[in-house]
Amino acid sequence: MMESPPMPVLRRLLCTCLAILSIAASSLAWGLPEGEGPPTLVLFNWEEYLDPDILEKFHTETGVRVVIRAYDTDETKDHELAATQRGEGFDLIIGSGISLRSLAEAGWLAELPEAKMPQLVHLKERWRASYGSLRPYAVPYFWGTLGLAYRSDLVKRPESWMDYFRPDPALHGRLMLIDDSKDAIGAALKVLGYSMNSVNPAELGQAMELLQGLKPHLRYIGYFDYTEESSLGSGEVLLTMAYNGDVLTLQEHVPTVQYVVPKEGTNLWVDFIAVFDSSPNQAQAFRLIDFLNRPDIAAQNAGYVHYATPNAAAEKLLGAEFLNDPILYPPKEVLDRSESYSDLSTLGARQRTRLFSSLRD
Repeated sequence: MMESPPMPVLRRLLCTCLAILSIAASSLAWGLPEGEGPPTLVLFNWEEYLDPDILEKFHTETGVRVVIRAYDTDETKDHELAATQRGEGFDLIIGSGISLRSLAEAGWLAELPEAKMPQLVHLKERWRASYGSLRPYAVPYFWGTLGLAYRSDLVKRPESWMDYFRPDPALHGRLMLIDDSKDAIGAALKVLGYSMNSVNPAELGQAMELLQGLKPHLRYIGYFDYTEESSLGSGEVLLTMAYNGDVLTLQEHVPTVQYVVPKEGTNLWVDFIAVFDSSPNQAQAFRLIDFLNRPDIAAQNAGYVHYATPNAAAEKLLGAEFLNDPILYPPKEVLDRSESYSDLSTLGARQRTRLFSSLRD
């Protein structure tokens, strides 16, 4: 007669069976046909903009793997998407509100099945409503500001955007311009006293004159790395336009890199995550979005990428040091003099891309 397995073995077998049953039940709830294995999701995203451990947790809990296809600029993202048929080859995308709104208007994004996404209740209404027409299709991912990053040990703190656009002679050849047409032109408009959303030809012309005057002082147009070998870390670049969370990430390696929002104000941006209507794996893609908004997961992700989360429940899990950091959560006076690109049309965004390309000539 065969002997029964010892109790520890039985417990392990029971836990394994329960885990399999849980994944199977969850798969059925999200529309995965019985007998089919979980798909692999392809997420189009900025590099280093999602904690890889979270994707491992998602795979452990659901059986679904996620592969990141990274892009390095908004323009690169747009070019890659333009080469596809309505985003085919990708399941999800993370990007700026203005760029995803364009995709929604073109019919590229699938509508959110909110009844199946209970974790969305944790999102703050301010951020969900920040791009009104995008709301049925996308969920806010992170938010932040555009400002100036500088080497505090080598240059004095900039106070105005004009300290960047008309730099001290000592900074000649030591500046970097962010490789984003909306932000580069938007900041130039802001320092001239215009709205960052302006489509007025005369105002855009003045902004481009300011950028053309900056061109001789530039080391390059692009983004910095997050290591000591980055252009800011090495001192190759001393002053650049930057996003707040990127600076906080670099500070872990180079503490002398500091960040400031110029006195004129800045862009208050919101990034979103959405599912392509062409995706054959929509149910599991929406399942990932819901998972990312689980408070413990959203808090972990915020700590990894160093950006402010739109998830109110996740904020309660983050430490006081994180929540009280003025770089992550700017004071009211900074927010009051900042604006979003919510009024910038698809045509306006394309217009800026064309103007910005002249800086590379």
